[in-house]
Formats: sequence, structure tokens, C-alpha cells
Amino acid sequence: MENKQLVVIKDQTVVLISIITAVCLLGNSMLYVTLPIYFQEVGLKSLWEVGLLLSVNRFVRLPLNAIIGWLYSKTTIRFGFILAVSFAAIATLGYGIFTGFWMWLLLRIFWGAAWSLLKLGGFLTVLVEAEKDQRGHLMGKYNGLHRLGDFFGMLMGGILAGLLGFRQTLFIFGLIIALTIPIAIIFVPNYSASHHAKTESQELKNIHFSFSITRVILGGLVISMLFEGVMASTLSLLLNERYQEGIWIFNFTITVAAMSGFLQGIRWLWEPFLAPFIGRRSDKMASRQMLFIPFLILGALGFFIVPLKLPLFLLIVVILILMLTATALVTLSDSLASDIARQSSSVRIMTIYTIALDFGAALGPVIGYQLVILSSGLLYTYLLGSILLFIVLLLWAVPLINKKSLPFNV
Repeated sequence: MENKQLVVIKDQTVVLISIITAVCLLGNSMLYVTLPIYFQEVGLKSLWEVGLLLSVNRFVRLPLNAIIGWLYSKTTIRFGFILAVSFAAIATLGYGIFTGFWMWLLLRIFWGAAWSLLKLGGFLTVLVEAEKDQRGHLMGKYNGLHRLGDFFGMLMGGILAGLLGFRQTLFIFGLIIALTIPIAIIFVPNYSASHHAKTESQELKNIHFSFSITRVILGGLVISMLFEGVMASTLSLLLNERYQEGIWIFNFTITVAAMSGFLQGIRWLWEPFLAPFIGRRSDKMASRQMLFIPFLILGALGFFIVPLKLPLFLLIVVILILMLTATALVTLSDSLASDIARQSSSVRIMTIYTIALDFGAALGPVIGYQLVILSSGLLYTYLLGSILLFIVLLLWAVPLINKKSLPFNV
């Protein structure tokens, strides 16, 4: 009975930090659908400024993650979340108050710091709260629930910007975020992540342990680069190349932008249910990689097929399968990283892993748009993605096939 009550408490803790993260995402997510339209209202002069402001927070997080990792090693998760929510509130309120490129650049840096604190704090909370047979489930629940902030930020932000005004909506979102500061102060657990980290076993050989860390980090980087970077930024281009005059469904014409938004947004709707389910299934398996490998195969095949000239119905099916694969791979990759981190310095490993995720997400659009300008560039972009996923697959599958799995369960 006590164990069941403990599981419920841990589950509630992860739900709490997920909801706080989702609320903090409202303003940032809204910008991706509204700033390209309303940029002149905040004193921006061109779309290149919009592009830079929407991406600068990702690049800022690369050096910031190391500092924030050090901060979490010296202080508590509660302090990190209070700081994160405060930064997110300042940034979002600032979007509604200040104008001009340089002021907005500063606000986007504030948001970059807020997201690094939220993301690493969320990972560390799951790491501390979850036992071995819960890690995948709680990681899936965390990822799935906080994605709702992206969905509602884009949906409600786009609607309210037209009804109430762009800056007014951002200010309201900022106030909502600020209201979560007392919740973070009262309810977020006040413990140190590094205090709960398990000491590395003396039985682990350095070469095995180094290989484990390397393939987890490389896998996270590639998955983030392809699904959060390349696919998110080039899917509309892919559809536009096939259907420049719009997509006809049941005698209605749907714009490419609307179809792209629908296909990517549907992932955020199923993630609160599908991500915990996949994580829970992996918890029950002898080794999480037994589920990770099939989804890597599915992802590699999907990236190979999607740029081919397919009928509309088949193309949508392949894209939806890739979105499902993205949910699975992100959940399993994060869970594998937490498995490794629990056997070493949790803050250090998760900091490096978070840096890899941010680097991949920032690198994806850069690589994608460099290749897109070439003849048949989209084909090369997605074929490269298929090859990279196949390489990650080899890193996980070859030791398993050769029966040289690591002496601990990953």
C-alpha cells in the first residue's frame, strides 16, 4: 500500500513540473505562428530579424546549458524552477511591453535561459523520482504533457492575437506564467538532484561506460536534429513542392501551411497518451533497446520514403508514421539517457545530453536549408536523415547481435 502511494506521489510531482513547463511555453510557441505576421507591431523591420529572433534562443542555450548544469549541481530543483518561471514570465511580459530588435533579442536570451532551466530541471526531476521500472513511463508523461504548451500556445495565441491584439495576448500569457511562480515555490520538491545520483559501480569498465554515454548522446543529437530540426522546418517545403496550388480533400482546398501545421500539431495531441504508454512498455522489457531499435528502423525507412513521389494518401500516412516514430524515439532516447545518468553523475550526463539535444535542434534547419537550395535538395536532405538514423541503429544493434551487450541494462 505504501509503495502504491509513493508511486502516486512521484507521478503527481512529474505532472506538476510538466504543467508548469507547458504554461511557460505558451508565449514562445505563440511567436512561431504570429510573429511573422505581426512583426511590425513590435518595431521589427524585416523577416530576417524574425528568423533570427525565433532561432537565437536555441543557440544561446548551447553555452547556457553548461552553466545551468553547474547551477543544478550546487542548488535545488525548486530554485531552478523558480528561476525558470521568473525568466519565462519576464520574457513573455516583455514581448507585450517592449519594442525594437535589440530589446527583443535580450528577451529571447532570457527565454533561452528559462527553457534550459525548465528542460534540465524536468529531466532531473524524472531521474530522481523514477525507479528503474518507472523511468520510461514518467519520462513519457513529462514529454507528453509539457508539449501541450506548444499546442495551446500556437492555437490560442493565433486566435487571441486576432481577437485581442498581438501584444495584448502576449502580455496576458505573461501574467498567466507569472501566476505559476507561487506554485513552483510551494509545490516543486526542494531537493538536490546531485544528492540523489547513484555512485558509478566499480565493476563498470571505462570503455563500456564511455561507449554507452557516447551512443546515447549521439542518438539524442541525431533524433533531435532530424525530427525537431529538419522535419519541423522543411515539411511545409516538401508539401509545397508536391502541391503548390493547395491540397484537395473532399472538394475542399487546404493550404500547404495549414496541412503542415495539422500534421505536426496532431503529434502534440497524442503525446500525453502515447508517450507514457511507450515509456511504460519499455519499462517492462528486459532491455529498453529492444523497443528502441525497431523504431530506429521505422524512422530510417520513413525518412527514405517520404521524399519520394507518393500519392497524397500514402504521403500523409508515411508522415503520420514518422510523427509517431518521433514520439517513440524521443521518449525512449530520453529514458535511455536517464538510465545511464542514474549510474553516474546525473547532473553532468543530463547536462551534456541536453546540450546535444539543443545543438541538434539548432543544427537541423541549418543543414536542411543548405541542402534544399541544391537540385533535388529535399531528396538529399531526407536521405541523409535516413543514413544518420541507420548509423545510430548500428550503434545499438551491432553489440546486441554480437552478444556483447553492456553489463548493465540500457
